[in-house]
Amino acid sequence: MPVSPGSGPCHLRVFYGRPQKFLDDTLWEGPCGGLFVATDQPLVAGDPVLLEVHVQGAPNGVFLDGSVRWVRRAAGAARGKPPGVGIEFSDACLKRVTFLRRLARGEVTQALTRRKRRTPVALPAKAVAGNGGPVDVVLRDVSQGGAFVAGERVPTADKFQLEFDSPYTRQHIVVGAEVRWRSSAPRGAGVQFTFDAPAHRLALAAFVSRVECESEPVTVLG
Repeated sequence: MPVSPGSGPCHLRVFYGRPQKFLDDTLWEGPCGGLFVATDQPLVAGDPVLLEVHVQGAPNGVFLDGSVRWVRRAAGAARGKPPGVGIEFSDACLKRVTFLRRLARGEVTQALTRRKRRTPVALPAKAVAGNGGPVDVVLRDVSQGGAFVAGERVPTADKFQLEFDSPYTRQHIVVGAEVRWRSSAPRGAGVQFTFDAPAHRLALAAFVSRVECESEPVTVLG
């Protein structure tokens, strides 16, 4: 059953005007650790969260999956400490967390610019390569130009076909996918969309536009 892109974890977009503030808000030592986020969102321990972290010097936000470890309410906040949540990152975020820490310390001076905005989704799809049968995958971080295709059995071919149903219109959408990079944690591939017909391009554009409208995150200033 298709999963609505508007459902799932709470999406928090956090802006750090001072890179050092990101380091100051970092919680727990270890490979991934976590982050304190000052917010009054009605979250409780265990809730899944998707953080979109923007640090000065990075042209794009970095998406980090995590869960709420503890909550500090306004009524119980200690003197000088704002209400908010402690978010623990998933192990799959190690490379992205390391990048953000290096950026905040000034160890990374230049980052690649992504030309198209990516919006988080969790949408079941089918991937078909060559004469093989369809493989179950999940579309994530979708844009007009491409997406991250997650799954344990993402085709190893450089090109394959993606098929999925829009949760808004139930329209069956078919697009080509050219692999640009692959990931082992989480397992999947970043793909660029290709189209066999103008109608397919229009269908995909309408779907992505709706996703962007439905997926407005809560903005937090770090």
